Amino acid sequence: MGLSVLGSQSASAAYCSEDSSVAYSAYGHSAAWFKHDGDKVYVKDSVADGHSGVAVVSVSYPDGSGGLYDIIWNRQGAGTTISVAYGTSMPECTQVHVSACVGEYSTRKYWDCIAARPGIA
Repeated sequence: MGLSVLGSQSASAAYCSEDSSVAYSAYGHSAAWFKHDGDKVYVKDSVADGHSGVAVVSVSYPDGSGGLYDIIWNRQGAGTTISVAYGTSMPECTQVHVSACVGEYSTRKYWDCIAARPGIA
């Protein structure tokens, strides 16, 4: 019995990936989300307002060796979605936080961010 329990614990610990829910900017002008398959972050520009859709990505490595912080700019225009694949820079079973914002790429300023949505790489 003890061996059976250990086997089931190991199997559940080996698979810990989870997609995030979709994060929206404060007024819904952009959206961002994380997909664990390929460790990709997506950002959609939803409104033709002359601004970019922005995703803020934050990852803290569980071993304390640092982390990853990134800003993804979708400058393709309203109705478009882009993605960035992080692959091995996001270790397995690491929590990934994604926020959606609106921004002005020329000044690198962004705003209207709301609480980050978590996913697991």
